Amino acid sequence: LFRKLFRVSGDTALEAASMDSIARWDSLGHLKLAMEIERRLGVRLPGDVVGRIRTFPELAAAVQAERARVA
Repeated sequence: LFRKLFRVSGDTALEAASMDSIARWDSLGHLKLAMEIERRLGVRLPGDVVGRIRTFPELAAAVQAERARVA
């Protein structure tokens, strides 16, 4: 989902991906990403959590935490 939305190649290590290193990951892209995650994965990420996410590992941790919370 992340790679497709931001057109990130398979060669890019997502562990190091951040809003500063991914050109399309701007404020609008950030909102689109959150909406797509909610739509496709069926989780709701609280706005304050979305606002704090700046790296792919933070994003992955937030999604995992929300999935665990609703399970």
